[in-house]
Amino acid sequence: MNVLSIAIGLVLIYFLYSLLSSIIAEILSSWIGMRARMLRQGIDNILNDKRSGTGQDFKKWLQDIFLVEADNFKYTNAGKFYEEPTIKYLAKPGEHIWYSLRNRKPSYISPENFAITVLNMFSNKGKGISEWDKIKFAIANNAMHFEPETHKMFQNLVNRSNDSFNNFVDLLLNHFADTMDRVNGWYKRKIGTIIFYIGLFLCTIFNVDTIQIVKTLSNNSEKRLQMIEMAERIIDTNASIDTLMNEQDNSEEELKYKQQALAVVKDAVFEANDIVAAGWNFEDKKGSKVCLIFKEMSPFKSKFWGIIITALALTLGAQFWFDLLKKFVSLRSVGVKPDKIEEKENHLRAITFQGEKVTSKDPVEIAISENRAYWESLPGYIAYNVIKNKDDQYIELALEADLGQYIKETVEVFIDMNLYEVRVKKLIAEKCKLFEEPISTNGTLNQNSTSVKGTAAGLVLNKRTGKRAILTCGHVVKSNDSLFLDETPMLVSASNGQKWIRMGRVSNLVISSFADAALIDLQLEAQSETYSWLSNLIKPIRKIKILDYKDEHKTIVSIDTLRGIIKGKVIHTRRSWAFYDNKGQTFRFFDLILVESKSMTQAGDSGSLIYLNNKSDIEKTAVGMLIGGGKIDGKNYCFACKISNLIEICQFRLFN
Repeated sequence: MNVLSIAIGLVLIYFLYSLLSSIIAEILSSWIGMRARMLRQGIDNILNDKRSGTGQDFKKWLQDIFLVEADNFKYTNAGKFYEEPTIKYLAKPGEHIWYSLRNRKPSYISPENFAITVLNMFSNKGKGISEWDKIKFAIANNAMHFEPETHKMFQNLVNRSNDSFNNFVDLLLNHFADTMDRVNGWYKRKIGTIIFYIGLFLCTIFNVDTIQIVKTLSNNSEKRLQMIEMAERIIDTNASIDTLMNEQDNSEEELKYKQQALAVVKDAVFEANDIVAAGWNFEDKKGSKVCLIFKEMSPFKSKFWGIIITALALTLGAQFWFDLLKKFVSLRSVGVKPDKIEEKENHLRAITFQGEKVTSKDPVEIAISENRAYWESLPGYIAYNVIKNKDDQYIELALEADLGQYIKETVEVFIDMNLYEVRVKKLIAEKCKLFEEPISTNGTLNQNSTSVKGTAAGLVLNKRTGKRAILTCGHVVKSNDSLFLDETPMLVSASNGQKWIRMGRVSNLVISSFADAALIDLQLEAQSETYSWLSNLIKPIRKIKILDYKDEHKTIVSIDTLRGIIKGKVIHTRRSWAFYDNKGQTFRFFDLILVESKSMTQAGDSGSLIYLNNKSDIEKTAVGMLIGGGKIDGKNYCFACKISNLIEICQFRLFN
């Protein structure tokens, strides 16, 4: 019975100090917003590719260790997720104040909120007559510009959904739940480490030595009895103790509550200390207390190991020691059964997702939705486009020149009992190419590893790195078949007419269905503009204009190639098309600007700036960036990515 009494006293000490350490750790966690930071890392893992923080990325490694948000996080897809209204306003007001060390992010996101937000992000970027159509389009064409591994993950979710929107939502929720399980594991390990160090500090300050406590309780029956009475009294206040141990991190008054709990537990700790005579007694010794404590804490003394044992025991958690304490007390009392822990039911809001419901009433959109699979299966298929004239609209289907016989002439669609006829026009085109063959002109950009050459659109400010950067086409500077930034950024040089001079490294690179662009962060010597030829050839992009259908067929633009200015006329501002590179690889694009020009753009012109004709060359109004071209129905055409799209995707800003 003495052994059981000693065990009860020891477990009571472990429980009180682990509860005290846990409350202090939770207060610290609340102060620094650790749950919110852990959640941010989990969302980051879902929506961004995970890159190891090693080597030249040592700063990111340290940021991961200390849960510090990376400087460019807000420009990533996870950062954009947190800017969505459904997530942004979940954070508590006042979390941005400096002394709280918070980061304006919620500490909890429900599975439903996560799913709704992600579905909205996809739907806003997609095309189709239902939300499910838009989501599939956005994922298939990577309209969110996810990095390769993340994009593949969402493609796998679509493939496993059996073309069912509800199945896709379930898979998305399961993926989020699995990630949150890992996040909870990260949090428990992190908070366990904090509890150990807090416990070690408390045990050292109060001299909570397991070995000494066992000796004291073994030799003093009165103290054993006092500890047992205290344990029984604590168990009788079961409800209050359970409340103390419940996680209250999402409560509006969490810090106030935990500070009150701290006061209650502190009194119990002092009472237990008095019973077992914990604490230091240096009345008969000379010297500062700190020095004497360090002297007593030598690894060659039992005191050191007794305190270490206590600190390690505290990491098992207050709940573990409380449950064990109740079992020991019930064994000693014989007949008193431990209280049953009531299971807490988690009531989640039932949300009905109806993504397959057709919401569009546009007969053209419905015609496209019903016939897209057929058109895309045709040999030689390039793209379809909706053409809007003053009096009519029709769908233009583009095929390669020798395969034009595979198309229906008419598609009929019934809407609201009225017959709508949507005409389908055949458009015969040669293979349009990305302009990536080498040219030798003063000012040409050169990707050092692949020797592909192109043109610079101009200077911009890279928001991710804070540096001035050259904007050009992604296919000009990409390495091999990589469509996103490599782990080791690629080097790019420029020709001054006599030799190649290193300009800098590629920092942002995206080649997707909506963008073909890259930013080259300038090296210090290039940023200082000591190269006068560079400042003359590569000028800052200063203004932007977003063209619309009303501007078609009348907007005259200039294409600023290295060989001179080529005049052109905007034909279409939401063009879809497919291009081929020298290896025969196909790149499909949406939302391009189509420009008809008398002079044919040539290889090496990729990256040329397209701008409106202004009186002053300094005040160029940027429209787009040339990526490729070819002949369509015998006429010269070139295609450009909109500068407005590139600003959003590549995260840069223009000069004032």
